[in-house]
Amino acid sequence: MRPCAIVLCFLLLSAAAHPGTFSSQKRKLAAQRMANDLSRLGIHKLYVADFCDSSSHPEGRGAFFAASFSQLFEDDVKDFAVLSRIEAHRFLLQNHWTDCDLARPDVLLKFSTAFGVDSLLLGSLSSDINSHSIDFLLRDLSGKPLLRSSYTERRDPMIEGDFPAAAAPSGWPFYFVHHDGVRTPRCVKCGPPPSFHKAGVTAVIIVSVLFNTEGKMQQFRLMKKVDPELDAAAVRTLKSWKFSPAKDSDGKPVPVRLSFAFGVSPK
Repeated sequence: MRPCAIVLCFLLLSAAAHPGTFSSQKRKLAAQRMANDLSRLGIHKLYVADFCDSSSHPEGRGAFFAASFSQLFEDDVKDFAVLSRIEAHRFLLQNHWTDCDLARPDVLLKFSTAFGVDSLLLGSLSSDINSHSIDFLLRDLSGKPLLRSSYTERRDPMIEGDFPAAAAPSGWPFYFVHHDGVRTPRCVKCGPPPSFHKAGVTAVIIVSVLFNTEGKMQQFRLMKKVDPELDAAAVRTLKSWKFSPAKDSDGKPVPVRLSFAFGVSPK
């Protein structure tokens, strides 16, 4: 693999999966604590549904957190099964439903019969300028509350760059790289990332980009600025690169947002 490809892969992975951020580590610990509580309750098969807004529609940030916690449970939990959100979404889409329709008894009955789930983990998201807070509710199929839990995470520019979330033409589901089977756009023609320098400055320029279903980049947005000239150079660099589109678990091209980080060091 060429050196520039290695650097590019790092940028994409850091933008989408956020494996080393404080927020992702905190989320992992919260998922582990919640999993212990779920195990003590004797849960057999869980589904983590997209969070719904006040009008009972899926919302982007709620979908991201639902997908993230679902993946953490699936990766680490041994005492109960976690229904694949890929399988769940296929079923719901085939029936012209969304996760929010699971509030309907008839939909929930068909869903639980198809997959054998015995509980749903739901969430309500609230946000302010500094953080996101989630109130989780675990309930059984009769609607009985089994567990309540809360979680707060500070806003991270790399994560915020993924919003507003890219979605299917119908507005649902939402697509996030490395969540729910969505694969990263592949670099087709990329030069080496430039070296940025500014006297007395050690910082990071973060640029959010929307990739459409053809892999073309749109809607460049600076999430973290350093210097007008360097910021513009970072955007120009991205515009010079070419990608194939992101794809879902079925190999179908889907739109995604990604954030790219460019380091700035002192002269």
